[in-house]
Formats: sequence, C-alpha cells, structure tokens
Amino acid sequence: MSTFSLPQLTILYLGNNRLYRLPKELKDLKELNTLWLETNCFTVFPKVVCELPNLKTLHIGYNQIKSIPKELGQLEELRSIWLGLKLVIYDHNPCINAPVVDQGPPLYLKVVEHRH
Repeated sequence: MSTFSLPQLTILYLGNNRLYRLPKELKDLKELNTLWLETNCFTVFPKVVCELPNLKTLHIGYNQIKSIPKELGQLEELRSIWLGLKLVIYDHNPCINAPVVDQGPPLYLKVVEHRH
C-alpha cells in the first residue's frame, strides 16, 4: 500500500520535521485542503504544493524560502497562506498588494478573490 493512497485525507500536518523537500506523490492527495509545512528546512518552495487542486489553507512559515512560484496562483480554492518570516511576495502571487517581508513578526495573509 502506497503512503499516499489516502484519497479522503483533507488535513495534513508536517510541521517541525526538518523536511527540505516533499515527494512528488503528494499531488495524489486530491482532497487535501489544509497543509501545514511550517518550521521545516525548505529553502525552495515545494512546487508539488501547487498541484493540490483543493488546497484552501497553507501554513509554510518559518522556513528559508525566498520566493514563491507563480503556479501558486493557479490554486483556485486557496484562501489563506501563512508565510512567516523572510519571504518576498511577488505580484503574480494570488495575494493582492501584499507587502514585502524581510524581518518582523509572522505574516498571515488571506487570499482575496482575484484570479486571472
């Protein structure tokens, strides 16, 4: 049995695990709507997250990620992202007019209804 043959899984907590990458099979969790990845060792945003069609909430703060991929904007169900510290938010992100954060308190953003 595959680790990812959990077709009804909707919430997954992977925080505080010293992860630096995610397996590509994560995309098979089609019903996943909440994903916690905070306080790990990611230096690059795990693009497999952008392949989760029902993702509504993403917690990915307290990692070493410097940017997020434009593909994140393709997640039509995404409503909130917790980014934490030291993250640059580009204008192709689904968050409109989001600030650039380099230091300071954790940042919690709600995704607004703005899809291209």
